[in-house]
Amino acid sequence: MIREYELGLVINPDLTDEQLDNQILRIGQSVEGQGGQIVKLDRWGRRRLAYAIEHHRDGYYAFMSMRVDSRAIREIENFLGVQEGIMRHMLTYIDPRVLVERRRREQEEAARIAARAEADAERAAAFAANAAAHAAAVAAQAANVEHAASVAEVAAPAAEESAPAAPTAVTAADEAPAAETSATPEMPEPSSTEEA
Repeated sequence: MIREYELGLVINPDLTDEQLDNQILRIGQSVEGQGGQIVKLDRWGRRRLAYAIEHHRDGYYAFMSMRVDSRAIREIENFLGVQEGIMRHMLTYIDPRVLVERRRREQEEAARIAARAEADAERAAAFAANAAAHAAAVAAQAANVEHAASVAEVAAPAAEESAPAAPTAVTAADEAPAAETSATPEMPEPSSTEEA
């Protein structure tokens, strides 16, 4: 009978990335060789262990969800037991009720993500519309300024020709020396009483 299982793996962290990939690939091939199917692979990566295993304080964690015949489980566990890179493994049966609840939660999460993405897209569209309206207003204002400048250029020569000659203005600098001379007080003449 085909059932759903989850396989938790703690793999030796000293393996290279290529060796880790090969180890996980061999396990997947073993499951498929028994007529099973890997549904999902979740790599957690390198994590700290609660206690040392084979003198290692860290381990590489990976989880596989699979569908496999329950009669093939013993052979899969025997295969996992002889793999040198696997420090610990745990194969557990997943209750169908738990699967239904898990799938329901995944669908709800997917719906929330889709709604959030749609709201973000609407906000982005509104922002783009506001930016386009602002750009159009700035362009219209620039066109008005250019039109006013061209009108001023055309009107300036005509205004100069028709304007009467204005009298020359006297600047404050021109009047300053005259003001200084008139503001200087005259010294009185010495009186003749002192001679007598």
